[in-house]
Amino acid sequence: MSTYCTSNAMQLKKMFATVKEVILSTRPWSFTTGIIPVLVTAAVSQTPLLSTNVLSALAMALFVQAGANLTNTYFDFINEVDNKRYGEKTLVDKKLSPAFLLVLSILCYCIGVASILPILIERQDQQLIAIFSLGVVLAFFYTASPVGLKYRGEIVYNTP
Repeated sequence: MSTYCTSNAMQLKKMFATVKEVILSTRPWSFTTGIIPVLVTAAVSQTPLLSTNVLSALAMALFVQAGANLTNTYFDFINEVDNKRYGEKTLVDKKLSPAFLLVLSILCYCIGVASILPILIERQDQQLIAIFSLGVVLAFFYTASPVGLKYRGEIVYNTP
C-alpha cells in the first residue's frame, strides 16, 4: 500500500511540475500587453468590464498572446536563437517537447479565435475581421517559417 501511495504521490508531483512548465512557457508576465488595450478600450467606450464583449476580448487577447509566445519559443529553438546561455529555456532544457509546444501554440490561437468569433460574426464588420485576422497571422509569422519576420534584418546582441 505504501509503495502505491508513494508512486501516486510522485506521479502527481510530476504532473503538477509539467502543468507549471506549461503555464510558464506561455510567459504569463507578458499578458499585460494584451490585457491593457482591452481594458483601456472598455473604459473609453464605457463598456462594463464583466460584459460578454470585454470578457471575450480578454480571453482572445490572453490566448493569442500565449499562442504567439509559444510560437516564438518554438521557432527560436528551431532556429537556434535560444541556447543554454541566452533566450527562453523551456525547450533548451527539455522541460517540454518541441512538438507539444507547437501543438499548444496552435491550440491557444484556436481558443483565442473561438472566444471572439461570435462577436466578429455578430458585428459583420469586414474591416474588423480583416484587422483581427491580420493580427493573428502576424502574431504567428513573427517567428514562424517561412516568413519569420523577427529574423529579417534583426540585430541580436548576445552580451553576457
